Amino acid sequence: MAPDRGRPWRRSPRAGRSGFTIGQVAGPVVAQRFGWPAIFPVFTGIACVGLAVFWPTSRGSGRATGTPAPTPSDLGRVVTDRRVWTVGLLGFLGYALYLFVNSWAPSYLVDDLRLSLGLSGALVALFPAVGVLSRVTGGVVSDTLFGGRRRPVVLLSFIVATPVIAGFTAIRTVSVVVAALLVAGFAVQLCLGLVFAYVRELVEPGVAATAVAFLTSVGLAGAFLSPIAAGRLIEAAGYEAAFLVAGVLGAVGAILAWYAPEPEDA
Repeated sequence: MAPDRGRPWRRSPRAGRSGFTIGQVAGPVVAQRFGWPAIFPVFTGIACVGLAVFWPTSRGSGRATGTPAPTPSDLGRVVTDRRVWTVGLLGFLGYALYLFVNSWAPSYLVDDLRLSLGLSGALVALFPAVGVLSRVTGGVVSDTLFGGRRRPVVLLSFIVATPVIAGFTAIRTVSVVVAALLVAGFAVQLCLGLVFAYVRELVEPGVAATAVAFLTSVGLAGAFLSPIAAGRLIEAAGYEAAFLVAGVLGAVGAILAWYAPEPEDA
């Protein structure tokens, strides 16, 4: 089949990354001033404001036209397609690494490096913030340097991020921590936007949205499980073990990316 080549860098990467960045920076400030329970109503209130602002403009938009509705057999082929599962697992591992660092790097900086909660939050905010650039770069690099091939960018993402995350606890100076967070954040997020274009190019256009939804579900499962599993591991064996295990997951992602199919092979 001829893959449906999108332009992944046209998708706006800013909203999600900005949300993570604001949360990392403002969360410690709110907690120090009003206590940690205040974080929940404050940020829920922000979300409600956004809902009130954007709900009226979203109604009636975003409807797909010009393609037939997929049949149950079409949907079955998507969720049993080995290629879709491969990209789904790459999304799972990418989001697992992303949420692991976002969730536990601030605590590590406070507990082991003895940084203040506010400073640790500000430093870790660099990790998601750099995604504003890297998520755009992933699509540009894929389409311009690799002729539309997705696998080299995803592979590069895991190869660069893995040693930085695995060795993060060996860093003892703030300047190197900043550099590591920028490099790891850029590398991890290099593939997170691209995998959504990647997976839809592996299937027929009529079920592309289903493939994207499947990838989203699998990826969010990684985002959900990673902080929980990491917390148990940190409690049992410490931060060093948790970051090493995260590095192992990154290595698995690199191996999986090496064998991942290209859309033109679909």
